[in-house]
Amino acid sequence: MLIIYDKKQIRSLIEPDTFSHFRNNPDLNISLLCFRSLEDNLIDSPYPITFMPDFPIFLRRSGSLLASALLWQKRLSSTAHLRRANRAFGKKKIREESSYQARVGDEAISEIQRFIVRVISLRLFYNYFSVTRSYFVNKFLTKMFYKLGINFEHVNGVFVPCTGVLTGLFDDFIRFFNHIKIITIGIQDNWDNLSSKSFIDSSPKLFCVWGEQSKGHLLSIHALYKSEIIVMGSPRMTPYFSTELDYEKYKKIPLQLSSRLINPYVFFAGTGEGIDDLFILDNILEIIKNKSLSLIYRPHPNTREPLTQKNLIDYTKKGVIIDNSSESKQVFYHCGVVMNCELLITQYSTTLLEALLCNKKVLLPGFLHRSVNYDYTDAVNTWAHFIGLPAFPNVFRSSTQNAFSEDFIQALESPSLDSSLCANWMCARIDSRVVLKEIMHSKF
Repeated sequence: MLIIYDKKQIRSLIEPDTFSHFRNNPDLNISLLCFRSLEDNLIDSPYPITFMPDFPIFLRRSGSLLASALLWQKRLSSTAHLRRANRAFGKKKIREESSYQARVGDEAISEIQRFIVRVISLRLFYNYFSVTRSYFVNKFLTKMFYKLGINFEHVNGVFVPCTGVLTGLFDDFIRFFNHIKIITIGIQDNWDNLSSKSFIDSSPKLFCVWGEQSKGHLLSIHALYKSEIIVMGSPRMTPYFSTELDYEKYKKIPLQLSSRLINPYVFFAGTGEGIDDLFILDNILEIIKNKSLSLIYRPHPNTREPLTQKNLIDYTKKGVIIDNSSESKQVFYHCGVVMNCELLITQYSTTLLEALLCNKKVLLPGFLHRSVNYDYTDAVNTWAHFIGLPAFPNVFRSSTQNAFSEDFIQALESPSLDSSLCANWMCARIDSRVVLKEIMHSKF
């Protein structure tokens, strides 16, 4: 059984058909257990689905409270967590001193709510509220599964994705299924989920991660020494190394983009924050205006700053090919764009890892158009999933806007090297579907 409790998990696990070997093998079965609120996003799911009601509001809010309190309690475990916690839940002076490249949605958090988070983070209070809430969560889930008619006697294991959001849901499901003696398997959902988001407060029997780097994060940041950690790669990365014919179509530039290309192109991939995208885009346009280069810009599929109609018209007139169609949100759609570009430019989004897996050059602008106390030039040497990047082949950095043009030329004109071996440490070039099938055969 696979638990889906967040929309992003559909794109990372369902769209890539991660459990296809289960569907095609009569000895293995996989079914989805999803919140009813996600029903419209799972119309084309290839797996049987059971929809469950969302948690009651008091369990949702108390889950977010405890996850936030745990973030504050363990904030010194990593620089990324410290910045995130201080910016969201610190006192006013600490928040002002802790501005950084990522925006934390703290506008709606009152001072009294921040105070409550800091108080609950005290170990005595945290342990009491955590145990009390777990009792009510287990009671709710037991009753809900009974009403849904789900019999766990024939369920060998439960896969639970770890998304890193401050909800506590990952821990809720892991604790419940551990309690009823069903083998639990955590799955890493994205590159930075284990190194910079929330903290894990439960122990899955098994935990599947992208690479050796994330394995280290589980041990050094989350102290999950009781879990067996298995490197499985990422289902999202399969087109970059697979030789299967089914993936050949994803290695080509989509027709709606290739038909608009005149010259070799630079690919600018936006970030989830999105707030600096147009600033970087303007800088790229200034550099390439007299060069025989095309420019493709792909906003992040979950951007917080979607393009306006005016943005679309203005930048299209400037010659930017904007990859913003509904099809572009599909999980493998952009793979061919990455694999065929002359240079990828991004402010440290996961596409940089994708480019390195297929030996493409990457230019990382560390500067912002906002004034903050801590930006990407600081994060690259202190955030756990970035550490080591400057030493990778094909990685070029630009720390200031003034140096960007020179850094761009250097990156563009440098030969492409083999970066896949280093990137393999971050995300193993192995078929996740095969690993999951082997887990089922060997562990159950």
